Amino acid sequence: IVIMAADPVLLARTPVDLDDLQSEQRFSPAVSYMRSKNMIVMFAYALARRLGSRGILVNSAHPGVIRTGLADNTTGLLRVMTKLANPFVPQASVGADTPVCLATSAIIRSGGDFYKKRKRVSTAKHTTDPARQEALWAASAQIAGLTP
Repeated sequence: IVIMAADPVLLARTPVDLDDLQSEQRFSPAVSYMRSKNMIVMFAYALARRLGSRGILVNSAHPGVIRTGLADNTTGLLRVMTKLANPFVPQASVGADTPVCLATSAIIRSGGDFYKKRKRVSTAKHTTDPARQEALWAASAQIAGLTP
């Protein structure tokens, strides 16, 4: 299983607030985006632990900054910046390189790792803490009405 995430350097600056998972106390689009990406990484680590004993590998990857349709419906300054940057931003096929490698390579034999440009990299300590991962897993299950 390959889970798409964001740049771990960017993620290091914005830890998940386990007491405000849905940004009800304080909302910022940028902070919420980064926290959601941190949550994805934390879930990937927790899922890797759960599935590793079954021989199922779970890894995360950052595709890099790539051209997608994600910002097509933005307005204002963000739209202008996106339009100006697009000619210099690689196509999605470039971003697919690392995830495809993880999904198909016979040399990837472990799970629970994060990759960027086909290299294993570290993520922030707040994403690798198993206690925080399990707290997020349990809280998310409760929000969704599921048993953790």
